[in-house]
Amino acid sequence: MDFTVLLACGLLLIGCGLYIGRPLLGRRSNILGRTNARQLTERKEQLYSSIIELEFDRELGKLPEDDFLRMRSELETEALAIIHQLDQLNGQTSPDSLEQRIEREVAALQVEHPQKQPLQPLLPPMSTTQAKFCGQCGGPRSTEDRFCTQCGKAFEETT
Repeated sequence: MDFTVLLACGLLLIGCGLYIGRPLLGRRSNILGRTNARQLTERKEQLYSSIIELEFDRELGKLPEDDFLRMRSELETEALAIIHQLDQLNGQTSPDSLEQRIEREVAALQVEHPQKQPLQPLLPPMSTTQAKFCGQCGGPRSTEDRFCTQCGKAFEETT
């Protein structure tokens, strides 16, 4: 009788351990999947930012057109691969092409971050003799000043 009670208690203890440990064991594989998806999503966002920076550099004239096309193609190829991996992880398939999806998401990021757009001057440039501020440091200037009080730059004389 003692052996039967010990066996029943042992089986009950093992059952309770499995019941308590099941969510922990299942969650570990789920956490690993979420971590992988999070890393892929972060890399995708980095690639989108790189594409936006690349377009910004081209618009400023820092990057030749052939280099721009080659680099953008490489970034888009990598982004497509990551989006495909994310879709496989999520079990989703999109009816539209992945390239169109990238273009939409890059356009949305450009709208979110307008500071990445090329800067347009708000006012026409003024000569330093007409300005009430120093053209080098932006410090205030009065009409009788011949030098900037902030940086020491000589102002042009008016004739």
